[in-house]
Amino acid sequence: MLARLPIVAERSLRGESAREIAADLGLHPWTIHQDREHIRELAQEKPLGSLAETVGRLRWVMESAEKAFIDTDARSLNRSAYLGQYRQAAMDEAKLLGQEPRQRVEVEATIRNGDLDIDGEIDRILARRLAVPRLVVEAAPPLEAPGTA
Repeated sequence: MLARLPIVAERSLRGESAREIAADLGLHPWTIHQDREHIRELAQEKPLGSLAETVGRLRWVMESAEKAFIDTDARSLNRSAYLGQYRQAAMDEAKLLGQEPRQRVEVEATIRNGDLDIDGEIDRILARRLAVPRLVVEAAPPLEAPGTA
């Protein structure tokens, strides 16, 4: 079992399901779920260790996420998760080494959903709504009963 844990950990990091891993290893998916639970328990028990060891682990995560990103079909939604893992590991490494950025940079981006330019669509809807005059009705104050003033 201990020899199997690194294999399960790496393949899980690549986004493979327990069923896929189990089929390749000739095991039941429940066994892979148990292995994943054991990996989580070991990670919580083992102290982080030295800075070099921790940075080494983060670099392993980055390499694994990069490999998984490259090996994954371009249409897969998992690709963004791999980039997120890579980015987080890189930020954690920079923070440990005292190299984290000191300032925020704002970036403007165009969001696309297939062939639809969402930013452009929002601009068109706002322009259309602002171009149409709107009637605003305000409620009059309530009338007071005679002799109550």
